Amino acid sequence: LKAYYRDLLEIKNKVPHGNLNRSTLLALCVPLMLVVDGIAIAHLYLSYFKSGANTLSEPLLIQHTAAMAVGVVLWIYGRFLPQIPHRSIWGIRTQKTMADQLVWGKAHIKAVPWVCGTGAVALAAGSILPVQISLAIAVVCCVVAFVGMFISAK
Repeated sequence: LKAYYRDLLEIKNKVPHGNLNRSTLLALCVPLMLVVDGIAIAHLYLSYFKSGANTLSEPLLIQHTAAMAVGVVLWIYGRFLPQIPHRSIWGIRTQKTMADQLVWGKAHIKAVPWVCGTGAVALAAGSILPVQISLAIAVVCCVVAFVGMFISAK
């Protein structure tokens, strides 16, 4: 409710980031993150305890965990993307975003759904699908996230 109240205040005060602002993203991402974390915990529980600890070899378990880690890293990066200060090395560095702080903020807010969405897809794929497919999807998700970031900067 605080996030929605903050949205109303930001719209009333004409905050220059459009209707999709930080508090809206926080209100949408936190419940979704809990669901995705629940999926990951259930997957690890089922694969380790129900299937037996020795059913996956160590390299396959590491690859499976790496595919899920890509999703988590993308999700966390997407969550903190709007808070990155202007001209930071971690931000979307194009000529337009580097020239104007307002364009910088709008581009980062527009990029959040791309990065968080692909992170959720990579985490879900790592939780459900076989190792080779989940690794391929994690790589594709990284590419889509970065392409989406630069598309949102235009």
